[in-house]
Amino acid sequence: MSLDRFVVFDLDGTIIKENSAWEILHKYFNVDFSVVKKNKELYDMGEIDVDKWIEMDIKLWKKPHRKKIEEALSRYTLIEGIKEFVEYLKKRGFVLAIVSSGIDILAEKVADDLGIDICYSNSLIFDERGFLVGGKGNVDLLRKKEIIKNLSEKFNIPLKHFIVIGDTKYDMIDGVGIRIALNPKEKLEADYTVNSIEELKEVFEREI
Repeated sequence: MSLDRFVVFDLDGTIIKENSAWEILHKYFNVDFSVVKKNKELYDMGEIDVDKWIEMDIKLWKKPHRKKIEEALSRYTLIEGIKEFVEYLKKRGFVLAIVSSGIDILAEKVADDLGIDICYSNSLIFDERGFLVGGKGNVDLLRKKEIIKNLSEKFNIPLKHFIVIGDTKYDMIDGVGIRIALNPKEKLEADYTVNSIEELKEVFEREI
């Protein structure tokens, strides 16, 4: 493959304005957020893995139908300028991917909208009638680097040629070439910090 630079986007809070697909659904199904917080604390402490965390969270929704979930997740907002920026990157020949610890229904819809062919996210599982019965943790929040390394091997592009763009500490993957914090909620260990797509494009035109 002649393409030799790879841009990996986070989704929630980076490509879309909403901070979390999980949070969207927790609000939609009127979940007790104190329970949600406890579940995340168990994960952060290493007492449960990503699959168990997903299982505990989706139980709070009480087995909704896929249509309800799709309805809730359809109400997202792309950040200003992202479509044009993706087109700009394509014209420059970058390989593009979304790697999100969010939910496949939303991640794949956004990837399709933007024309990004590579998308990794966590899966929801439905029975033959369309009711939610489980989930699978394809993208562990604490192990995003494993996905990046797999992409590096698959496309034969060195990690030093990878550019990651996100808004949290989980997106600032060590070992990649460039880490860019876009609209971060806190100070991050990034090579560049920008607050708009316009500033992000300036970094690419000036430095990359």
